Amino acid sequence: MRRTFDALAVPAAVWLAATATVLATAAERGYAPLAPATWKRWDSGLYLWIAQDGYWLGAPCRGQAGYCGGNTGWFPGYPWLVRLAHDDLGLAYTTAGVCVSWTFGLATLVLLWVTFLGRRRSAPAIGALAFAAFAPGAVYRYAVFPLSVLAFCTVAYLWLLHRRRWLPAGVAGGLAAVTYPTAAALAAVGAAWGLATARADSRPRRLARALLAGGLPACGTALAFAVMDRDVGRWDAYFLAQRKYHHHLQAPLMPAVHALGVLIHRPLGSASAATAFQTLLVTVVLVTLVWAAARGRPLAGPDGLLLLWAVVAWVAANVESGVSTYRAEATLLPLALLVRRLPVPLVGAFTAAAAAVVVWTTALFLDLTLL
Repeated sequence: MRRTFDALAVPAAVWLAATATVLATAAERGYAPLAPATWKRWDSGLYLWIAQDGYWLGAPCRGQAGYCGGNTGWFPGYPWLVRLAHDDLGLAYTTAGVCVSWTFGLATLVLLWVTFLGRRRSAPAIGALAFAAFAPGAVYRYAVFPLSVLAFCTVAYLWLLHRRRWLPAGVAGGLAAVTYPTAAALAAVGAAWGLATARADSRPRRLARALLAGGLPACGTALAFAVMDRDVGRWDAYFLAQRKYHHHLQAPLMPAVHALGVLIHRPLGSASAATAFQTLLVTVVLVTLVWAAARGRPLAGPDGLLLLWAVVAWVAANVESGVSTYRAEATLLPLALLVRRLPVPLVGAFTAAAAAVVVWTTALFLDLTLL
């Protein structure tokens, strides 16, 4: 019983603080904070559609490239969990979606606490956990979106990689990749880490590790495409649905440069200012972490792996134009594990800034200003 209490008490308290902040914001904006419909916005309907009926491709868009009207631009991992909650627990689909999101949101903090943070009741560890709870994009981990599931699977993947549990790590990475497109970047992280770890091992052993840790996440992405192919007869259905958004590659720093321009030229109270502030906060946190790693004590334990993931994940979140950057930044929650390396006052400042952004962006999300 004592061991269970130690595992749950601190992360539950931190999660309740973040949840109270999000719910209070909803109440202040005039929404019923505990009503499932409050947390269903924009793409939520597409995830619920997939959960209920599977995939539908739609039809070619008029006057532009791609297909319109379908739901193949979204991955199936989260809808599968929603359907499971609906079928096994008898919950309405929207209620099931909220329950899945909130459950995995709490579970992510518990997992951080019992793995990387080692249940240490120190200021750096608790500060890192608090930053994770308020990490940019937090509202999407309460809404009917897959971001909390992605965060849990990513943390599990990184921990298992650190413990050199290559097959379970690959499975966790595959679950992340079938849940959200940018998790495909885990394949690069796992392959690089498998090759770099224990270099004295034979080349075949290192290649086997790389295939497990990097190949299985790639298989998760392939599984998403296979499910769409089964339902609509096109393996490339995801790309057909996304083509209408005219994505193209860009320098990863471009969102930060654009955000700086927004804060200079737009009113501070505008929606664009809120998202720009979040983007700059994420960028400043990452740059600070890289600078601290370069100038501070050598990376020890899992920190080298975490920094590798952080850089790759940040690039994956920012390298494509035409996406909602403020939502993509919600995939970077595990950055909190590196925040513990920073001075405690700086951790407090970053967490306070993140909490302010959570209030700001939650209000905009509920008011249908943020997609």
